[in-house]
Amino acid sequence: MPALQSVTITPAESPHAARAWVFRSLLVLYLGYSMYRAWRARTAPYVPVDWGFQSSAEVIAWLRGLLRREIDIYFLAFVLGLLTPPAWWHPPAGTSRLSQALTWSGWLLFGVVAITGCSALAWDERPPAGWLLIPLGCFLAGARLSSAALRGARSFALAVGQLALLLLMLVGTGVFAARLALATAPLPLEVDLTSIPSKLELADRIRATRSPDVKPRPLRLTDAELAALVNSALGRGGSPSRARVHFEPRAFAMQMSIALPGTGTTGRFLNVQLAGRLEIEQGHLHLDFEQLRVGRLDVPTLVLGMLASTLHATLLDDPQVRRIIEAIDGLTMEPGAVTFAFQPGAISRQIVPSLVQLLWERPDVSAETGIYLRHLIAMYDRLPADDNRFGSLTQAAFALAQQRSAEHDPRLENRAAIFALAILLGHPDLEPFVGEVFDPALRAQANRLVGTVRLRGREDWTRHFWVSAGLILLSNEATSDRIGRLKEQLDSNAGGTGFSFADMLANFAGNRLAIAAIRDQATARAVQAQLAAGFEVDTVFPPADGLPENIPAEELQSRYGGVGGAEYNAILDEINRRLSKLPAIKKQP
Repeated sequence: MPALQSVTITPAESPHAARAWVFRSLLVLYLGYSMYRAWRARTAPYVPVDWGFQSSAEVIAWLRGLLRREIDIYFLAFVLGLLTPPAWWHPPAGTSRLSQALTWSGWLLFGVVAITGCSALAWDERPPAGWLLIPLGCFLAGARLSSAALRGARSFALAVGQLALLLLMLVGTGVFAARLALATAPLPLEVDLTSIPSKLELADRIRATRSPDVKPRPLRLTDAELAALVNSALGRGGSPSRARVHFEPRAFAMQMSIALPGTGTTGRFLNVQLAGRLEIEQGHLHLDFEQLRVGRLDVPTLVLGMLASTLHATLLDDPQVRRIIEAIDGLTMEPGAVTFAFQPGAISRQIVPSLVQLLWERPDVSAETGIYLRHLIAMYDRLPADDNRFGSLTQAAFALAQQRSAEHDPRLENRAAIFALAILLGHPDLEPFVGEVFDPALRAQANRLVGTVRLRGREDWTRHFWVSAGLILLSNEATSDRIGRLKEQLDSNAGGTGFSFADMLANFAGNRLAIAAIRDQATARAVQAQLAAGFEVDTVFPPADGLPENIPAEELQSRYGGVGGAEYNAILDEINRRLSKLPAIKKQP
């Protein structure tokens, strides 16, 4: 009987070997691409982001951006799962369950290592374990489809049906949870209003964190102060969204009502009540949830860990949030307050001003205002005594704004230019509302300018013009007009100079310039081009001839009918007519 000969089939002789090596090459390339994206996320240059949200819709858009980044990660994990079975050894039909289990265990281990490695590379820290559940689920879904496709059309159709059923169950669960989570009324939260002196003091403390010092810069925020920042963001555009926070040692509690847009006249609110633990140590975040209620839905304890890990990862996926966290050396919580210790010089020029903008509901340009102040003081020293200083300084400010707007937002540059002119030529008491822009030497230099610049021969009109222009940037159009009128009413009382319609013209003219200077980017550039090319007083301030001045309070009431009287309104109409004849600000093409 002839001896039996053993036959060995080499990989090259397998009909599937070539396909396997193609998928292995694709898998290696895909891993390289994923690691490159992770490295880019970690090392990408800082792109300034405006955190001073102008509306609640911008807050929701930012949250959508966070969600979109997470969905991108889930999709990348799904594609990784698709490539894994055909690139690795795949058990043929009829293989024992133990062999199949070992194969799937190997795939799962590979997915864990690949996803964890890419995430750690992007974040410079190990991702929280609970966060891995969703990306791994997407990885396994891709591997299930790919593995089934290798077994044939019937197996693939069965896998598609299974995943579709699972997806349908998840969607159904999500819809049911959403019905429980959404409410028709917000939580009854009482929000303390922050006074102007408190806002000034808090704004100064926030700005102090960016001091180029060698020591960590602490920032202590009380419950009310942190809630004021959060509510300023949530309440933009008149949104009824509100939040309240409370801190205890190593623990926090938050209540929040977020008004959802596009929910009709009845309104829908996402009411969240959350308690947990929060730590930040040397730039690393630790977050745990102990209790979470969303609407009528009490989130099970088993889910809380996954949600905390997912939120943790979502925050790290945002490069700007990650930079803020990395800039915090430590976080100390106490009853009713929390203290952040920032690394020296780690907070960017954009983050701190945006926090101040959230507080004041306007952009913070205190650093830029200091640049314009120094420029104008140096310019003033070069002007001859008989020069038209009002026009020369205005032209110099907007010429610098035009130059800087090549790389910056022209509206912010115009805002800084007007603030500098308002402080120098209007009143130095405006400085605290803009920011701490003077050092002792600069303040001494600026004091020399006070009362030395005239508009149509009048120093008081210079002050009225620029104070009103600055006030409108610190408030809004209607408020600035009311402040200007109140100023004139106070002047009409005993001890004052009396009510002046000519001063009101200067007030309104300053308002008009400031409104145009920040209306939109095109108009802002048009204002720069018009004023930087050469200043003519008739373009910003009409003649005040014939407008009554020095009117005592009794005469203002008896002759003009007081504020809102017939004669008062008639002169107001004349002021508006003169303003309407000023050259229009035309947008740049």
